[in-house]
Amino acid sequence: MRLLALGVLLAILMAACGGGDSSPPPGNGGGGNDTTIHTPVTVAVADGQAVSGTNITVPSGTPSLNAEFLGPLSGNANNTGDVVHRGESMSVVMFGTGLSGSVTVTISGPADIQVSNIVTRTARDGTPGVSFDVVVDPNAALGARTVFLQSGNNQLTSFTGGWEVIP
Repeated sequence: MRLLALGVLLAILMAACGGGDSSPPPGNGGGGNDTTIHTPVTVAVADGQAVSGTNITVPSGTPSLNAEFLGPLSGNANNTGDVVHRGESMSVVMFGTGLSGSVTVTISGPADIQVSNIVTRTARDGTPGVSFDVVVDPNAALGARTVFLQSGNNQLTSFTGGWEVIP
């Protein structure tokens, strides 16, 4: 009985440690010039543990694109975001590392907020930024939206839930 229990325990431990095919799963890894955004895969790693079969990239240094503040151009940008009303048109400003008028601005959710006129801005303290105009449909879906900014070299930053559509 002890031998059977030991055999089962050994089989479980071997399965938990990996083994089998060491090639990376489809859609992961890449490296090189691959600029496609892939679905993230969670890899549990303990301190000092080796991982095989997975290409893990750990960014280092200061991010080159980082949205930190958002608000109306006529008011104050802050790190908690802001609101916009259905049917409203306004200019929005965002500040953070690497932001400029050359980014592409996308707002999550239904296509009921139109973005135009993307312009480079600079905050009073010298922080780089961008402003853009939005037109919100009178029947826009209510709720929080994420503002995505993407640079020409495909770096991506977001201000998650930073823009809330209210009645």
